[in-house]
Amino acid sequence: MRVAGAVSAALLAVLAGCTTAPAPSAPSPTITVTPATSLLDQAMTVVVSGLPPRAAADLEVAATAKDGTTWRADRAVTADAGGRLGVAGAALFARLQPVTDHGTTAGTTPPSTGGSPYFVWRPAETLTWTLRRSGQVVATGTSTRRITPEGTRARVLTVAADGVAGLYDAPPTGGARRPAVLLLGGSEGGENALLAAALASEGVPVLAQAYFGEAGLPSTLSRVPVETVDTGLAWLRSQPGVDPTRVWLVGASRGSELALEEASRRTDVVHGVVATSPSGVVHGAYPPDGHSAWTVGGREVPWSHTLSAQADDDDAVIPVQRIPGPVVLVCGGADTVWPSCPYAAQVAGRRTATRTSTSGDALLDYPQAGHDVDLLVPDEPVARASYRDGVSPQADESAREQAWPQVLAAVRSR
Repeated sequence: MRVAGAVSAALLAVLAGCTTAPAPSAPSPTITVTPATSLLDQAMTVVVSGLPPRAAADLEVAATAKDGTTWRADRAVTADAGGRLGVAGAALFARLQPVTDHGTTAGTTPPSTGGSPYFVWRPAETLTWTLRRSGQVVATGTSTRRITPEGTRARVLTVAADGVAGLYDAPPTGGARRPAVLLLGGSEGGENALLAAALASEGVPVLAQAYFGEAGLPSTLSRVPVETVDTGLAWLRSQPGVDPTRVWLVGASRGSELALEEASRRTDVVHGVVATSPSGVVHGAYPPDGHSAWTVGGREVPWSHTLSAQADDDDAVIPVQRIPGPVVLVCGGADTVWPSCPYAAQVAGRRTATRTSTSGDALLDYPQAGHDVDLLVPDEPVARASYRDGVSPQADESAREQAWPQVLAAVRSR
């Protein structure tokens, strides 16, 4: 009995020393964004690894704009059998929406801040990526989104100091002279800083010229001298690194009127036009005051009193057949601001009928897109609350993704 007891005690001691080692802990999920620093119109790839096989999760991206508004977007994701998943980061970034005071995205109601419907950029923005499972944060990461590359030259111009008001963005000097763009925005006054930055990031010097609402300019979009653009063209053509024989006008919405009117007058210095959400007809002042939006030689340019594609004054039709260089037209068929696609079709038709169209002419018509196709820059967040009835944000984004490379190719072609 004692021997058996001793053996049992010894056996228990051996077994106690042979307890099973703890299983290795599962790897923690990680988020990797490539490239870690990307440009405004550049693709991003977000890779998550270390998840359980086939695990479901939510991936969120958030950023705080220059105006202090927080924007956020998320999507459901599922890992593969190896616990990995990949997401097109730029597409998710484009879905960012402003966050309300209650911590939810604005959705179909205006941002409570009363701020811009667009994401207001700093030169570089930090994006915070968060992965959640069952509501719990399991991984975080950051990346940087820049509006222009390091070394981009940026200047604010004033009429008093420079003879022209606006913003000038240009790549570093050196190398061959480059095609350049004079950019004319819409009824906000003309300084489309985002599009200017995107073009500059692609190596194109850009003058985003203001034509009203700045010191030394008309206070509103009323009786603005078309010759204002003459001054901008002269300034831009004189800049180091600019090829003066390849200067394009890019005009958005009301700025398309000004761009097409100027190009029809200054055939000696304008070598091509991109008109987005365009009109080939001159319209009245905005806000309406009974006058034309534009003057030439001090006289009001005849204007149409209707937003119908058919002008009520033949003299209000812009003589686009005089433009010798390419004319690229970008429009959305669901535009509820004005009938930009019928206008664009009329511009293209007049050039074809008069045999003045060139091999570089193009009509980029996106039936489901709206007026905001004129932003041109792909993957740019826009508050859904700013969208007009019947317009799909996804349709606008798809149109911009398709139009942007074609616009870049056109500007670089001459």
